[in-house]
Amino acid sequence: MPYGCPLFNRNDAVDIIEPNDSGQRLSGVVHTVNWRDCCYGGVDNNGERLWIRDASYDVFIEYASNPSAAGADEYNASRRDLDAVDDSGSRPGVLYKNVAERFICKPGNTLPEPAVRAKRWRRNLGQSGTRDDRVLFCGDIHCKIDRLGSLISEAADRVDAGTIVLLGDLLNEWNIAPENEAAAFNKLVDWVNDQRRHRRVVVLLGNHDLTYWVQSNTPDYRAFKSTCPGYNESAYPDVHDLLHALQPQMIYGFDDAQGHRVLASHAGLTQSWWNWMANELTGSIGNVPALYDSDAVAVADTVNRCAQGSIGDGIRPFGIMVGHERGGSRGEAPSPVWAGKEELARDPLHGFRQIVGHTPVETVEYRRCGAGTGALAQSGRPSKRSRAELWYCDTHSLYRDGRPIGDDSLLLYDRASGNAWSVTAGTVKRAI
Repeated sequence: MPYGCPLFNRNDAVDIIEPNDSGQRLSGVVHTVNWRDCCYGGVDNNGERLWIRDASYDVFIEYASNPSAAGADEYNASRRDLDAVDDSGSRPGVLYKNVAERFICKPGNTLPEPAVRAKRWRRNLGQSGTRDDRVLFCGDIHCKIDRLGSLISEAADRVDAGTIVLLGDLLNEWNIAPENEAAAFNKLVDWVNDQRRHRRVVVLLGNHDLTYWVQSNTPDYRAFKSTCPGYNESAYPDVHDLLHALQPQMIYGFDDAQGHRVLASHAGLTQSWWNWMANELTGSIGNVPALYDSDAVAVADTVNRCAQGSIGDGIRPFGIMVGHERGGSRGEAPSPVWAGKEELARDPLHGFRQIVGHTPVETVEYRRCGAGTGALAQSGRPSKRSRAELWYCDTHSLYRDGRPIGDDSLLLYDRASGNAWSVTAGTVKRAI
């Protein structure tokens, strides 16, 4: 079930598309939004239909624009509860009821594959490179370094990682008192400094960190307070300078030895947000580096320079550009600290692998996006078969009542082999 709001609204133009990209595609308009309704979710291994709780929709398909929509049997994913209607008052059509969100996309887009859980990995695999090739990624900490610090350092020692990347949202836990938040952040800073004696530690900013990062009593500060749930104003004086001392950045990138371009950020870089940023920057710095010609380091550097204000207008768009999935404005391109899980999967930056936190998951998940979003062909255009790839790593978050959502797994990426694995203290599991 997507985290946040349904992705589509009534009267939105959408396509219903088979999840296996078989070519069956029907274009229509959202008639009804049924949030967390019981809807068709595919079939199991025995061919039995699966019914799930998810965002679902009734989609009206006009016969005139979809000659193949004459009957339900022509669309396998919606073989249920079909009513012949004349919704427009002129052209008859079919109302496809309870279509799960995973079968709907904007016209022209393709659907991502479902996320898969990590698979167990046998000891001593994935050691093809040197220590510097092994990068360990940790999802949202949210003031829990007391519990997570030893887990992360143990996992880093176990896999002999040369770099640890913290994927943002260092601050704000449910109902934490300001003095406890400041104390927890002090411990995090001490832990990072201790780890930096042994290995590199990269710290990324999340949406919960931005208000503490910017100067107080500024327009950015006032804007970010309204989009930062859990912000503790009393903790700001103690946290602000310490956060700057960690030298965080917005996004981290590298190219592995197999030619994959890899980006890590709190929530992920969507194609629509990159296009928005490129358009904003073109007037001030000339042409933004073309994605086909740019390595991951150059892409990350462009985003980081934009956030720092050395190009563009600074950090403000990162904190206020919130997509619809996470409760923002309809049609807003979500920033790299605000993109929802489905928003990123349906609109990933073409040609890149990405590693993110932000949306809680039960364990580290791996996902392939829609066809044509992956490695680019020599022409600079997306290959029709290639798919962008994602890893979701927010496994440390809690429900409001304090129950854990995830299993505290981390992600190890081996830059020599291009492989990645989910890692827990004492156990290593393969992610792809």
